[in-house]
Amino acid sequence: MRKNLEADRARKKRKQSQPKVKQEPTRRSSRAAKPRRILNVEAWGDHDEYDPLDHDYVSGSDSDDDDSDGGGEKKRKIKKSKRVSLSPSCPKIPKPSDLERVAEELTRHKSNLAATISSCITVKSESSIGTEAECHNLTEAECHNLSIALWGLSCSPPPGCSWSVFLKSRLSTPSPHLPTQHALLQERFANDGWMLLCACVLMTRCSSSKTKEQCIGGFFKMCPKPSDFANLDPEKLRKTVHSLGFQVDRVRSLAAVTTAWLTRGEFGLDLVPEEKGGMKIWGAGAFTVDSYYLFAKGDKDWKMLCDIDDVKWFRGWLRASDKMK
Repeated sequence: MRKNLEADRARKKRKQSQPKVKQEPTRRSSRAAKPRRILNVEAWGDHDEYDPLDHDYVSGSDSDDDDSDGGGEKKRKIKKSKRVSLSPSCPKIPKPSDLERVAEELTRHKSNLAATISSCITVKSESSIGTEAECHNLTEAECHNLSIALWGLSCSPPPGCSWSVFLKSRLSTPSPHLPTQHALLQERFANDGWMLLCACVLMTRCSSSKTKEQCIGGFFKMCPKPSDFANLDPEKLRKTVHSLGFQVDRVRSLAAVTTAWLTRGEFGLDLVPEEKGGMKIWGAGAFTVDSYYLFAKGDKDWKMLCDIDDVKWFRGWLRASDKMK
């Protein structure tokens, strides 16, 4: 046993005494990178502007390899360049029936709004029905009557808010060029802010368009106006939205949206909690906020909060359609 240990020690000493052979570093073969259409952020400035019909740009980062000698060894330095994706992927091409349905929904909502306004006030021109410009010179009594006619008897602005502010902050001003060629689901409710918010709450985290249309249509049959929400049977409502999943959270979000619509003063929406001075509604995330300001308000300069391709594409469509006037 002692002889084996001594032999091992002697073998280790011989290895340590031998001179080390320095191996040259192997260089990897560089592959030819595919050509990319890229744009530098510094040269572009605000990259929110893009052509909604151009989808050839891709995001990524290229690196330039420089070899420099230092201490007999080659070191690789990588230069990182900041790149940006110019445009999201375009939504899928819809069926002709979807385009017809969106056009019918928009026409129906607009005609219902026109009939409601004409029954409450004297309409000056049909082209500006439902816009803030048409309701600019209304009296407090007319604003009160129109709010009750549109959203029901449960409308109750806080003491410091007038009926004119309550009404004008909730009227939709969608793009006059709707519908788009892709017939997005939010376009159907662009003329009604409350319906758009409820539809966005119900359509999130669900990929089946058939299920979304069935559940959203079933909800609005049960509750055509915000004031009707208080009379709904909770069990029937949960069964109506059960196919979407997360039915408890969705019902709570619908209740929060409806309560805020009926009881807040000047209506607005963001992601900052009310305790911190914001206007967040429980269950209304970035997708709902972006959809409200883009589809219902038609704000082409709205800064995106979500990263969903359909919503990004629609903002690009808003800007492109505004330039075509």
